[in-house]
Amino acid sequence: MLSGRPRAAVRVSNSSVALVCAMHPAVLSVTRWLDRCIAPEPYRTAWEAQRASIFQSVREGAWWGTIVSEAGTGGDVRKTRAIARRSSNIDNQYRISGEKQFGSGSGVVSYMITMAVPENETEPDIFSWTCVDSHWMGQLECG
Repeated sequence: MLSGRPRAAVRVSNSSVALVCAMHPAVLSVTRWLDRCIAPEPYRTAWEAQRASIFQSVREGAWWGTIVSEAGTGGDVRKTRAIARRSSNIDNQYRISGEKQFGSGSGVVSYMITMAVPENETEPDIFSWTCVDSHWMGQLECG
């Protein structure tokens, strides 16, 4: 016993679990998926479909994490230097390159978001991808 608690309970405790649990709703908030805002036309239908898909994934038990921290940005994710280059004309697929420093939930979440500037644009955008059945090897090669 340690402080009146069985040792097994202490052994399985992990402070990073608290961080992932805190970041999950933060990710859903920063993307504005939790807002009741209405997207302008012609984006309204796609926005509603995206929100419905995200909420369905959460209802099915998916966890969302984030990889947005970059050196020299002072924590301002809008100052990202990561670049998103279109890798396919089908399904808006992008390959993102950059140097992120921290991934909340890396290796355990179902989906991740990040910020990157799409090639030939000036403002960053939010990108998400699935990490289901992906292996974390210190760099991201998610689908």
